Amino acid sequence: MQVSPLAPRLRKLEKKICTLKRKLRRKTNKVNNLLRLIHNLKRKGFFNAKIEKLLNDSDVAAELFLHHVKNKEKKTNARRYSLQVKKFCLNLLYTSRKAYNYCRGVFSLPSPKTLAHFISNVEAEPGFFSNVFQHLRGLAEDDRDCNLVIDAMSIKQDLKFNPQSTTNIGLCDMGGLTVTKSELATESLFFMLVGLKRFWKCPVGYFLQNKSNASVQTSLIKYCLDLAHEAGLRVRSVTFDGAATNIATARLLGCSITTDLQKIDSSFKHDGRTYYVILDVVHMLKLMRNCFGTYKTLFSAQGEINWTFIVNLVDLQNTLGMKFGNKLSANHIEWRKNKMKLSLAAQTISSGAATAISYLDSENTAGFQNSGATVEFLVKGDKLFDILNSRLPYGRGSKAALTRANIGELEKESLEILEYLFRLEHLENGMEKLLVNSKRKTFLLGFALSVKSIFKIAKSLHSEDFKFVLTHRFSQDHLELFFSKLRSRHGPNTNPNAAQLKISLKQILLHNSLKDVESGNVKNLTEEENAVNNIFEIKWRQKKRKAKGELEFVDILPTEQPILDWYCAKKGEEILSRHGVNLLHNIVNYVGGYVVRKVMKQIYCDDCRNSLVRPSTEHSYAQSSGLAKFVRLKNQGGLLCISEMTAKIFKRTEELLALKTRGYECIPEIDGKAIQCVIINVATSLLEDTNFVFCDKVESGMRCHKLEVIKLLSKRYINIRLYALTKQVAENIRGVSTRHQHQNAIKFAHH
Repeated sequence: MQVSPLAPRLRKLEKKICTLKRKLRRKTNKVNNLLRLIHNLKRKGFFNAKIEKLLNDSDVAAELFLHHVKNKEKKTNARRYSLQVKKFCLNLLYTSRKAYNYCRGVFSLPSPKTLAHFISNVEAEPGFFSNVFQHLRGLAEDDRDCNLVIDAMSIKQDLKFNPQSTTNIGLCDMGGLTVTKSELATESLFFMLVGLKRFWKCPVGYFLQNKSNASVQTSLIKYCLDLAHEAGLRVRSVTFDGAATNIATARLLGCSITTDLQKIDSSFKHDGRTYYVILDVVHMLKLMRNCFGTYKTLFSAQGEINWTFIVNLVDLQNTLGMKFGNKLSANHIEWRKNKMKLSLAAQTISSGAATAISYLDSENTAGFQNSGATVEFLVKGDKLFDILNSRLPYGRGSKAALTRANIGELEKESLEILEYLFRLEHLENGMEKLLVNSKRKTFLLGFALSVKSIFKIAKSLHSEDFKFVLTHRFSQDHLELFFSKLRSRHGPNTNPNAAQLKISLKQILLHNSLKDVESGNVKNLTEEENAVNNIFEIKWRQKKRKAKGELEFVDILPTEQPILDWYCAKKGEEILSRHGVNLLHNIVNYVGGYVVRKVMKQIYCDDCRNSLVRPSTEHSYAQSSGLAKFVRLKNQGGLLCISEMTAKIFKRTEELLALKTRGYECIPEIDGKAIQCVIINVATSLLEDTNFVFCDKVESGMRCHKLEVIKLLSKRYINIRLYALTKQVAENIRGVSTRHQHQNAIKFAHH
């Protein structure tokens, strides 16, 4: 009888129908049980009209109430929670841990450790986030125009060992896109997409690096543009600040950046698509202030532009005790002590300061005569910044959004201001030279690139039914505010290391995929019906399964000789002897006691448990060898004194770890395979040692107790040692930090 080719397909569909029927039956039973519960509560008088109204008006309140009734009598490990309750708990824990702990005392909610498992499911490894690009495909067609913002965030040089992934966190990591060296990362390079029509923004990737490299950065930008194009997004431009690496990156992309305003070309092509480069206008304004404050005197066609007028204005306002409609203070004069504060630059190069100086000049106030050129410089700088940083669609004048009606006029004004700035001069060796040929020309080039790019993009968007264009969407502020959010996640610690950065990023990504944020630093992707929510699925983190061909050491030892030969233990002893082998072995036994205490919870064989610790009648090893002296001195009744056979395991593990790391000199290069190699060699050497006496039981399936115990002890010990060693390596590379010293000096300055 011939079997139809559709038979397997039909059987599969029948099985699927049965599964769906089963799910529907369970859901119906659940609803009926809840209805019976509410009926019983009403009958017993625990359920009145106010409670019923509250449950009907709020889905979250109803879920919390029903889950509390259902779970309060159950054990903590038997409680189950709906997706809505999980979202509520994650958002509340993100907002305030104290508030969440208080609510846990009222309702039956999952513990913070349980919620941490949901957060750990979020993939936040260095590289581009494929799941974010996948969900950006769900944006509405008219919402796909965006700007790519790039910036680096400084992080603390540190090295942490992650036992789950058996990797070191803190080294340079480019997500596997480029080859990286084994050196500590000093900054994280972030990529963020910002919507140009309806406001949305989302980080799409980050990389850990030691120093910026123009060629690598160029490759990453092109790769990101390709990913965005594959996701159906229309990236119009790339924004970064005025660092030398970024300008070199713009040139490598194909932009023409010269000192001739007419020859500057801010566009480049990639795969037949045209993009534009924008240097962040806020940073350009800061560089403009730095140039003015450094040279003190500039020259325009109208006369001398003098920093002294700013100083005199601050002094006069301090004398009067009142200000002339500006925010200038001593901080603006001593700008070098606050050079990173962009607000001070915007308040210095402002129309408010220009108006005050102009007024005092008109009143013939001493110290403000002939200030017309300075006033012109401040007014033009402020107007150009306003044009390139419009935030509101209903703004007026230079702060208005770019529309079809005003774009021609605003473009003309911007080009006139650029020509004025490119004609400015400064004194060099007693001679007046063009500012555009000086070392402080970056802000001139940045403003020129931004003006040409933004107006070309705006004209293109107007032809695609954009009513207006807000130029603030091309700013780097969105990423700077995101950095502020990352830093604030660890309280007073505003300088996170790579591991802490990863945790903060996971929390923010998961939080914003759960909740529409109406205000704040990081907004959700979209709103209303076009929202792209639930980027990350809330589920328990699954254990990593071994791939085929991966080194296995649980049951069967490899027949081939591993990389590290176990019989080289003498070399390991020689390495340890340089560090004082007796002292090291005392510490090894002390750490071993902690390891044994943890591992004994996983061992159910009484013979194995008894073999791990020294019996109270055994005195020879503990007293004669002197290797347990530190434990005896440290012990106040709670420490374990390990047996001689257990000490052999830790001693051999330490020797082979020292040999594998070349005397602890190549700790950053240790990975999961190296750890497995050490464990295999420890087990091989001890199993062939006739003097090593331990439990010899073998269960069904060829599971040897001796091998299992060696593996558990050795692996736990290596994790502890690598955690301490990576921390020590990081401290040696980083050196003595003066950060806390300066912070404390400021805190206690008035005590």
